[in-house]
Amino acid sequence: MASTYEYRYSQEISQMMFVFADLSDPHPDVVKLVEDIVRSQVLELIIQSRALSQRRGSRFVNAEDLIFLIRDDRAKVNRLKTYLSWKDVRKNAKDSEGGDAAAAGPEEEGADAVPKTRAKKIRLPWEISTVFTEHLVSNAAEEDEEDEEDVEALEESLQRLKDADEATRKMTRDEYVHYSECRQASFTFRKAKKFREFINAGAYLDGKPNDDMIDILGFLAFEVVRELCEGALKIKQQIEEQTEEKKRGLGREKRLRSGNAQARAGLVERSSRLVDGKDGASENIGDAEARQGVMGTSADRSGMTTSASTPALNLHENIGRASSPQAPQAMRASPSRADHDESCTLFTMPPIKTSGLDLSHIQEAFARLQRKRPALGVGGGGISGGLRRTKYRII
Repeated sequence: MASTYEYRYSQEISQMMFVFADLSDPHPDVVKLVEDIVRSQVLELIIQSRALSQRRGSRFVNAEDLIFLIRDDRAKVNRLKTYLSWKDVRKNAKDSEGGDAAAAGPEEEGADAVPKTRAKKIRLPWEISTVFTEHLVSNAAEEDEEDEEDVEALEESLQRLKDADEATRKMTRDEYVHYSECRQASFTFRKAKKFREFINAGAYLDGKPNDDMIDILGFLAFEVVRELCEGALKIKQQIEEQTEEKKRGLGREKRLRSGNAQARAGLVERSSRLVDGKDGASENIGDAEARQGVMGTSADRSGMTTSASTPALNLHENIGRASSPQAPQAMRASPSRADHDESCTLFTMPPIKTSGLDLSHIQEAFARLQRKRPALGVGGGGISGGLRRTKYRII
């Protein structure tokens, strides 16, 4: 009997989607699809990081192998470094609250409190600034200054806080409590064992992944959910705009056809009256009005006004409007009416915009993230062109 896959993070992913996409109750199939994509991304990270460790002659995968795979996304690397540095600060602060603080004296405790609570600067092996670090004299003043990476990470963090503030500005107290609980959703926080079972790392790694690797994988899984939700929302918005534009085009075409049909009917009616001799005195005027109805123009729109020296024209227009049953409708159907009124009539309800995400939105968002790398590469001998087999891209 084939064993069915057990989805373990449905609740956490639903909470993340509520924060990123404002979905209070996402469809279960959408949540399962997101979890499948997250698991495939994490497994791809493990497989490619293991290949990197084998290239450098090591059996075990470390944190630098995982970070090296996302080195092209500088913003994500900066966020990850900030996350790891403050994780180390919290760990040291928790350790300092134990027996070390009780055993140390007042002077030693005050002296050791500053470095333990300061965020450690994480340097990566492939960075140019770390090649000759052991030969450089450390300068405390330079270490305290914020570098460009810290500024970028801070700006993005402030932008996210601003977006969260805009989303929660009109929330009630209960809604804000629920939102704050959903923001704490995580794949690995107090769930390390559950995450190890989720990725089944023993089938891909020789050794057991350490805590730093689990935290990095959990952070990257969280980023995958965020990018999928943001991409799906953009796709959904584009589809809604295209649908609305299509409705507007159909409405304008319908109004144009209706106006032309009414003008033709008026022309036929006036022609029949002219043949019968009922309206022979106004032949030229009736033809001019019919032409104006076909062309969809009016005297007010073209900036022309009727002079007071032609009272016969105004008198004939009033008589023609009263005698024609279709003319009042043509006068009412003005092209300057709002476009959204076309979808809302006397017997129809206004269109309701759905706020949910479909499977197609998530799939298209994932496909666009995979298509970020170009499929065309450089062939042999420096000749450009030709299809190149691309890897499964890590988001």
